[in-house]
Amino acid sequence: MLKSSLGLEGDNGRMAAILPEFDPIVAKVESIQARRARYNEILMAEPRTSDGTIAFGTPEYEAWEDIEQSECAQFVDALKALIVMQPTSMAGAVALISCYLAIEGSHLDRGNVLLLRNLQDFLSQQEPAAGPEEERSS
Repeated sequence: MLKSSLGLEGDNGRMAAILPEFDPIVAKVESIQARRARYNEILMAEPRTSDGTIAFGTPEYEAWEDIEQSECAQFVDALKALIVMQPTSMAGAVALISCYLAIEGSHLDRGNVLLLRNLQDFLSQQEPAAGPEEERSS
């Protein structure tokens, strides 16, 4: 599921091969994607009157609004928990970035800064890739 949603199949097949299922970020990203889909379904179910206008003030709307606000708060909490996680693999970092960008787009706020710092820390701990000269000398 995650590989296809991140575009890691087909032409990018070699990326799909490095996506480890054991990185905790992968499970968290899948959970966030499912929660986002549920929240979108709730938004689409906003009660309307027979003429198609939003049914503000009705008992149905008030019940829906309670559900919507609760699900929104849970989604935001889950997203906050995701952005403070540090990936354990390069593919986990890709999954995290892709998920976050799909949700937050181009908004630059404190969460984005924290995300970038976590990714910077992770990437700085990785061994640099061997360049063409290093490969020839091996």
